[in-house]
Amino acid sequence: MRKADERFTILSRELNLSNIEKVNKENEIKNIRRQILLFYEDLRSGEDKPLDSFHSILADIDEYKKYCAENPDFKNGYTTNAVEIIRQKALLEMKQ
Repeated sequence: MRKADERFTILSRELNLSNIEKVNKENEIKNIRRQILLFYEDLRSGEDKPLDSFHSILADIDEYKKYCAENPDFKNGYTTNAVEIIRQKALLEMKQ
């Protein structure tokens, strides 16, 4: 195999791996978004959540927000109201 062909093959593998990693991360973030929305729905339906659950979902929210800020092409805006209400409820829970 010629050197140019070898370099092309290596570059193709790297691009494929990079693309796979990007898709995996995007799927992870979509799952976090789903968790945020489910948590919000649980709160809306009156379900009580332990304080540890609030800490966990707030960490997820931070990761989601960071990803969205770093990836402006990622569709966002689905969680705006949910995040605000979760944060308000979290503050109330932490005060108790």
